[in-house]
Amino acid sequence: MSKIKKIIGSITKTLASSAEIQTALDAARTAADEADAAVAAAKAAYEAALLTETPAMLRTLVNQQVDEKIAADQARARAAKLEVDLEKTLAAEAEDGRAECYAQAKALADTARKKLWTDYPKAAEAIRDILRSVAEADIAVRDANEDLPTGAAKLESPEGARSTHSEWKEELGRDQVNLWAAIGSPSMPLRDDQQKLVENQGSKTPKGYLRGYLRQGSTSLECEMRPFVRIKSIPNRSGWSAESLASGIALPGLEGGDSDYWEPTRGDAVDVIRALEKLPRKRPPYSAREPEFTYSPVRE
Repeated sequence: MSKIKKIIGSITKTLASSAEIQTALDAARTAADEADAAVAAAKAAYEAALLTETPAMLRTLVNQQVDEKIAADQARARAAKLEVDLEKTLAAEAEDGRAECYAQAKALADTARKKLWTDYPKAAEAIRDILRSVAEADIAVRDANEDLPTGAAKLESPEGARSTHSEWKEELGRDQVNLWAAIGSPSMPLRDDQQKLVENQGSKTPKGYLRGYLRQGSTSLECEMRPFVRIKSIPNRSGWSAESLASGIALPGLEGGDSDYWEPTRGDAVDVIRALEKLPRKRPPYSAREPEFTYSPVRE
């Protein structure tokens, strides 16, 4: 009984979290089970002593049953209270979590709204300035390249560096080498890793080439040493073409009804300059709504 009281006493302190309450509840349920076992043991001891013990001893055993029953009732009551506390705490923690999530979302939304209304118009105007600068430079580069100074190289447009040009195959040199090839496939030598595995037989084929065998497991491939022209070259490499910023960027207006800061524009630099002359417009303000009448026939 002292052990049960000790367990009950250890879980009567103030608990803060659902995890702590769950631990205390587990301990309370264990204590209640042990208290029920003690009640059963006290009852069994009383019944076993009915025919052998004195009334005074039986009274002691009865009192012990009462004590054990009180301890068991207290343990069950404590477990029941902790179950209620756990349910309330879980609900409170869930509400705290929702409140925290809401507060974070509100803070993010407030920050994004501020950036949207203050930073986006500035960023859109900055991009329009970039598009204008690129278009003006394209026009200037085109005019300069049409009448270059003596010895001057053609200028590249500002956006030219965004694309990479294709590079064509370039031969670096050629020589003649002798390599093993499968008999019957004289136009293609064996792979480099297979060349080392061919066993030279020391004899020659009917065409006068050195004979060898490439053994692979239970099979073997008859080979001959043939001359090949080896060409060393750098292969082709395709370039990448970047779409012009003016044709790829879209900058919608801030509010519904506003004109766009920029719509994708395909064409040359002159078309871009012409499009930039159209300044973004704000939608007209809403006028006050006036009441109006509608009519429907009265049912007879």
